[in-house]
Amino acid sequence: NRINRWLKLHNKYAKRPVAPKPTPQRIPAPKPNPPELKRENLVVPKLTPASQSIEQDIDPIDIETTGDVFTGSGFVTNNGKWVITNRHVIENSDRLIVRNGLGKVRHVTKYILDENQDIALLYLDRPYPAHQSVQYQDIIDPVGGDELFLMGYPLAGLLGAHHPSITEGIVSKEAGFGNKTTEFLVTANLNQGNSGGPIFSVDGRVLGIAVAKLDKSKYQQENQFIPEDVNIGIKGREIRRFMDIQGLPSTDSRPVLSPRDAYSQLRARVVLIVAIDD
Repeated sequence: NRINRWLKLHNKYAKRPVAPKPTPQRIPAPKPNPPELKRENLVVPKLTPASQSIEQDIDPIDIETTGDVFTGSGFVTNNGKWVITNRHVIENSDRLIVRNGLGKVRHVTKYILDENQDIALLYLDRPYPAHQSVQYQDIIDPVGGDELFLMGYPLAGLLGAHHPSITEGIVSKEAGFGNKTTEFLVTANLNQGNSGGPIFSVDGRVLGIAVAKLDKSKYQQENQFIPEDVNIGIKGREIRRFMDIQGLPSTDSRPVLSPRDAYSQLRARVVLIVAIDD
């Protein structure tokens, strides 16, 4: 009540401020001839369509057979004259055709199998260009922790066989199943069709070839446990032994390749192998 009485007295005798009248703002009239906006000339680049699709550069592989057809991977060596792969990829085949990562087809005239390891050497009817080949001295040995690229043609029936794939990983162990010293473990993904494909170091040399992976389903049935991927490669020294390479592997310093550069520079050395059992 006291507050209300005080407010009444205050309102009765207080001077109310008077708000000033706003000064009217004059909007200037537009000029009769406003200047034109200057428009810069834009240079639009012409997009020239590719003369031909990349698919048109790929030689077809024509197969006429009533038998079985299998695929695998490999790499070119000996100045383009040979291909290295796994023995199990081509053993007992009647015909063999290879196509490199640039889509060029060659036929195999004969092959040699390694009696000690899952390695095979294929002779080509026509060599690939020498610069698209892995040099003997660039077949080296893996070291634990080395970063690597695995290239090949996995699951060709599902993913297609025109272009190789690439996966990254490291050398996780310098031994294979049962501590086998001729093999090594890699973390890069490996699937059916990768067999025989090169395992490159990050500077473009060959550490070995892909050969196998642990059968997780079978392991689970026997041990009631699902392991992580276990992928196996054959060491480069086993390839050198089979090819009877006398010189020492290269040790010079080279730039590290990004995955993109590795794919671009190394794909020509990787081949799809088509094994035909008539």
